[in-house]
Amino acid sequence: KDRDTDVGGFIAFIEGAMSDAYAEARGIPKPDAIKEIKGKIANGGPKGHGTTNVSKDDATNRLTDAKNYTGAHKERFDEDGKGKGIEGREYVVDKRAAEGYVTGYTNMDTKK
Repeated sequence: KDRDTDVGGFIAFIEGAMSDAYAEARGIPKPDAIKEIKGKIANGGPKGHGTTNVSKDDATNRLTDAKNYTGAHKERFDEDGKGKGIEGREYVVDKRAAEGYVTGYTNMDTKK
């Protein structure tokens, strides 16, 4: 869903109340405060405050490598290590099992 962005209102806020408070806190003239604020916005990016970095050590790599999983956990991933989704977590009956196919029966889908 598209959001309406009030760019004019944001610029007015920067050049108004925000720059007033910034100039007072820094003890600089208002035009310099506006310039600094706009510079920080232009050069800044989202910071990961309070987030955890991705672990790159050998132990984490071994523990998260789906090729090493056994038992029921192994069934949750395909050959490439990608999750299978719901098929990997629940028993999904395939067509042959649903129709009563018995292992070794070779005439499935025939009239024999």
